[in-house]
Amino acid sequence: MKLRPSSLCAHGLLAAFATGMTWAVGSFNHTPAIAAERIRLALDPLQITISVTSLEQFAKTGVVNRDLAPFVKRLDPTQREQLRQLLTKQLPIPPVVVSRATYSPMAESFLRRIGLVIQQDQRINGFYALRAAALLAASDPNEGLTPLNFLRQFPGRDIQIDIRTVLYLLREYQTQSAYRDAAVKAIAAEAQQESANQATPNVAQLPDLRQPGPYKVNKKTVTFTINAIRPTKQGIAPSYPLLVDFYLPENVTQAPLVVYTHGFGATRDNNDYILQHLASHGIAVAAPEHIGSDLQYRADFLKGEVSDILSPIEFVSRAFDTTYLLDELEKRNQSDPEWKGLFNLEQVGVMGASFGGMTALGLAGAEINSRRLEAECKETIPIFTLSPLLQCYAQYLPPTNYTVRDPRIKATFAAYPLAGAIYGPEGMAKVETPTLILSGSHDILMSPAVDDQIHPFVWMQNVDKYLALMVPGTHFSSSEDQNVAALPELFKGPDLATGRNYHRTLAVAFFKAYLTGDRQYLPYLSQTYANTISQPTLELDIVRQLTPEQLTQAYGRTPPKPIIPPPVTATSARRESVLDEIRRTRVLKVAVRSDAPPFGYLDTKGQWTGYCIDAMDALRSQVETQLNLPTRSVEVVRLPVNQDNPLSLLPQGSAHIECGPNPIIQSKTVDFSEPFFISGTQLLVSTTQQPTPDITSIGVFNTSNTRAIAKLYPQTQLTPFSGTNASSEALQQLQEGRLDAIADAGILLLGQLTQRGAALDQFSLIPNRPLDCQFYGFALPAGENRWQDLVNGFIRTPAAIQVRDRWFQNPYKTTLSTLEYCSQVGR
Repeated sequence: MKLRPSSLCAHGLLAAFATGMTWAVGSFNHTPAIAAERIRLALDPLQITISVTSLEQFAKTGVVNRDLAPFVKRLDPTQREQLRQLLTKQLPIPPVVVSRATYSPMAESFLRRIGLVIQQDQRINGFYALRAAALLAASDPNEGLTPLNFLRQFPGRDIQIDIRTVLYLLREYQTQSAYRDAAVKAIAAEAQQESANQATPNVAQLPDLRQPGPYKVNKKTVTFTINAIRPTKQGIAPSYPLLVDFYLPENVTQAPLVVYTHGFGATRDNNDYILQHLASHGIAVAAPEHIGSDLQYRADFLKGEVSDILSPIEFVSRAFDTTYLLDELEKRNQSDPEWKGLFNLEQVGVMGASFGGMTALGLAGAEINSRRLEAECKETIPIFTLSPLLQCYAQYLPPTNYTVRDPRIKATFAAYPLAGAIYGPEGMAKVETPTLILSGSHDILMSPAVDDQIHPFVWMQNVDKYLALMVPGTHFSSSEDQNVAALPELFKGPDLATGRNYHRTLAVAFFKAYLTGDRQYLPYLSQTYANTISQPTLELDIVRQLTPEQLTQAYGRTPPKPIIPPPVTATSARRESVLDEIRRTRVLKVAVRSDAPPFGYLDTKGQWTGYCIDAMDALRSQVETQLNLPTRSVEVVRLPVNQDNPLSLLPQGSAHIECGPNPIIQSKTVDFSEPFFISGTQLLVSTTQQPTPDITSIGVFNTSNTRAIAKLYPQTQLTPFSGTNASSEALQQLQEGRLDAIADAGILLLGQLTQRGAALDQFSLIPNRPLDCQFYGFALPAGENRWQDLVNGFIRTPAAIQVRDRWFQNPYKTTLSTLEYCSQVGR
């Protein structure tokens, strides 16, 4: 069914409402005092209104009132019936899911952009009204969340549609579509030009790589325990299980290995067919499950079991999953007979789809550019594709250079990658491996080909590169049918079977050529060969190069967006104050010790807990009050640090504050607040020892303790501990009698014992008066006087005192004598 422009506008408007409700969530839990009575389409001086009552009557009875007639009369009978059904179609989304989503930066960004079009009275951005209406409609036990009920629940008398913005968006869509079509033509012309200069392969003598290879495939799943910090659905965990599916060609040793990284909200076996196909051709595949962005994590978010749909650190953690996996395989290849000789770890490639394609490019060398993201992610115009919303999550990462390149990766295959905003030309220019990008020309839902694949292909330099464009392909053109069965045909695109065949052929040929060095497979990567398998329903164009001049010439004028935008530097000195940055981003970045109970640590379930967690939540409220921001509008992003890297995130602008047992010191790079706690160095010994034991060995954790202990106990052997498990290793050696004592701040020693459930009566802190006194303050970026004043004022508030009293009672009362003694020393 082809819609005329006027009917397209009516359908599009209601689709926008439905989409807004799917994403919308709110914090309101009562019926609005004034509910919407009419929709007002404003284009000064013209004002057109449609009453909500007219829409309701039309939906229920089909009667068209006078105010609705100019719109409905343009629809044929089938379209009228579809519109009536759409108005009353219920979206079965529970209120709790709607409510949870309001705190997702992705949903907020989406709704703020939609709010530029769908506004409240006096042209106020409709963000708060949109999420309120969605929650109120979802909470309605009678009708639930329908477009019509959504309109009824919209706060205020009028729902104002900014027609000027709508017309701008229509013009923008037409312009972008025209440029996309020109880019497709430019690629087709370049592909045929390259074909004219290529040797014609004897297709009859080339094996058909669309067919399975000669090897039987064995699939097995292995769980690796990775001892590294990672976001999980339970929170930041000090270690995590990494589930990996291996696809192994039978009776093949020293097989080249491809690591497959799945997409956002997907699973490791989402594209099982291509993984099986590679293995049948003698290429082993390892497919890890990225537990911070897989299907289960997305489901847990919708159930309210995790606070956000995506953690910013996941952009880095996914790549580290691959690096840790390769580390494990190297270890087992050396020591485990079952794994020895299974893979050739000098021939490792990476393949990813969608979000996984972005991960693959990072492993190949592409670097996240925070300054580029800052420019790309401004909420100035509405957007309706998911790619920028997902990529813009990375702007909440600390602003530093992120290099996740793994030199073991020798070739990269990225299918439909999200790459435009997050990497930019600066990041893509750092790709170091031969790379093939697979793209669908008409991807209008997930990652537009021009922004995320065609321009990034142009940006790559000094590497063997291929762009394979399926026309008119989409984001799902090589998906398995059952994975996209629920999608409309517009999003799926035509002839998925042909798309899968292209994917099979290109993947096998690319990895055979660039992992094993077999040049016999290079002809498959040429347009000359593509011409022999390309189908009219879904054409395939392959190019090795593409220039901005070719794209501009095909378009016939200056492209709507610079093909190579002006350069920006990935990192820069702080250009705005901490408070101004928090006001702009609504994010409070907090560095917290993950190994220092009771200040900050991960409990047995991997959840953040401790004084610092509660104190920073209370500080968030103080900041919101100071900046006149709505309650809970500022998100607290916790960045883990440990005893080996304290104060490391502040100088580079990666954190606004660090909370932990940080003694106040003189520093050129960081400032400190007033003291919020006082402690001192003591020795933890077993109670079986005498009051003045003969101490010959002491475990120490940091340089200040080392110096103090070495001065007081010059004949004692000092055993240093570092790393994530330093405290537990030292405590174990103390319990086994391999150490006589452990030296640290008394509060931290008690905290470690308490966290581990140790019997406190089996240990003692000596001496009663500490060996030194340490005044702990919140660490802050240097020169931030307004921020320092706010934090100092916060320390004296009842909320901060209440948090301190709650955390430093039993069993930490034994440290009160230290507090009293050091307070006197301080005076």
